[in-house]
Amino acid sequence: MKTFFRVLSYAPQLPSKLLFFFLYSILGIVFGAFNIVLVIPMLEVLFDQTGKIAAVPGMPAFSLTSDYVVALFNHYFLSIVFNHGRVN
Repeated sequence: MKTFFRVLSYAPQLPSKLLFFFLYSILGIVFGAFNIVLVIPMLEVLFDQTGKIAAVPGMPAFSLTSDYVVALFNHYFLSIVFNHGRVN
């Protein structure tokens, strides 16, 4: 154990760097999860899993949930597909 503390004594600013490392790791995980969740509707449209779009879903009521983010993305994405077509 003494050897371990002696090695750590050569890195005096390690705790602050570890704090930033874990903070950025957690932010990366959260943004990566949102990225995957938001790609799913695009893939459904690209691979023709949604069928014909009859109407654009309405703007969802605000809440701090992942369902709100997905519904908001669906609203904007499907309105673009409905107005401009699948190619655009």
